[in-house]
Amino acid sequence: MLHVFRLSIKNGAIFVLDSQSLMFMNKTTIKLSILSVSILLTNCVAFNNSSLERIDPVNADNAKRINGRYVNYPERSVGSVTRPRHVKDLERESCWKQILLGHSRMRDEEWKKQTVEIEFVSEKKCKVRLFEIDSLIQEKTIKGKFKNGYFYRRPRFAFIPFVPLVYGYETSRCRIGLSNGSLIIDYKWDVWEAALIAKESQKGQSSSVFTRK
Repeated sequence: MLHVFRLSIKNGAIFVLDSQSLMFMNKTTIKLSILSVSILLTNCVAFNNSSLERIDPVNADNAKRINGRYVNYPERSVGSVTRPRHVKDLERESCWKQILLGHSRMRDEEWKKQTVEIEFVSEKKCKVRLFEIDSLIQEKTIKGKFKNGYFYRRPRFAFIPFVPLVYGYETSRCRIGLSNGSLIIDYKWDVWEAALIAKESQKGQSSSVFTRK
């Protein structure tokens, strides 16, 4: 049976590690892996640039200002993706996909018919709902905290520890803000994967504006 440990660590990130893989990792490998995790999380914490629009600060006391329904397709978006020896402009990403940290199964062509509803139920938790016209498609609860005028969603960190066969990580995080009634989402991610004969990596950051319905 496969057992997965999910450990809460600094800044609310999630460390994902398979117990069986620990049995085959020597102490040196484990120490190097933990060191790599610490470095990667430190690099993933800060957003490098300011948001696309000047924000109207929100905090735990006025969190419900964010409550409402927004279009799923961004009105404006800027960003870039960096791969080895290659940098390109970022393609637009949906509101739902960014809030779920890149784990939406929706197809791009569906976005313009959809809306996303946000409802804060406490200062550290909000419900997000995806609608197509008036039909509810999905509902999720996300956790995070308010800081510097934004709501920072709890980051995600996934670690693949099968050294030397397969080794890698994926980090992602987002922060949510308001600007003139529109929703601002800043989204950042970093992926690195390696196997015996190949490796792949990319990282990027974007800032998007979503209009309130």
